[in-house]
Amino acid sequence: MAKAYSIKRKTNTGFPKKDWGIIDVLRNRINHLIYEEKRDGGLELTKPKLLTIIIRKDKEHFFHFLRDETEFAVKGKWQDVKHKPYHLLEEDNVEIQVQYLDNEKDTITKKLDRLFKAYNKEFVREDVLYVTSTPLDKTSLNLKEGRV
Repeated sequence: MAKAYSIKRKTNTGFPKKDWGIIDVLRNRINHLIYEEKRDGGLELTKPKLLTIIIRKDKEHFFHFLRDETEFAVKGKWQDVKHKPYHLLEEDNVEIQVQYLDNEKDTITKKLDRLFKAYNKEFVREDVLYVTSTPLDKTSLNLKEGRV
């Protein structure tokens, strides 16, 4: 029986060639969940949430596909444990915030978490991509308005 396999061609960056089809599907699904989803699992989307992504400044362009987002310039400090003696490193980061609606079971948040992990693996390639969702008690934005 013949064995099926694929050869990943290397680009001049040393990374395997990107599959733009998968990347576009991930981007479209993320945007759909954040901006266009009305119901999920039969449940109304009523809980406002704040999606926060913190990424190095040189990688912020990977998230320009998000619509209606706010960006802040922030400084990040982290301890370099690979080199002794340990010392703090500082870098320029960008904080991206997007408000969206979720249901009582947080299924949109769970789906976004899986999609961002896949997007990071396929495209961004950070060791750890910082993405978090926080419940909002109140917001001045009408998140239901503008949804299709």
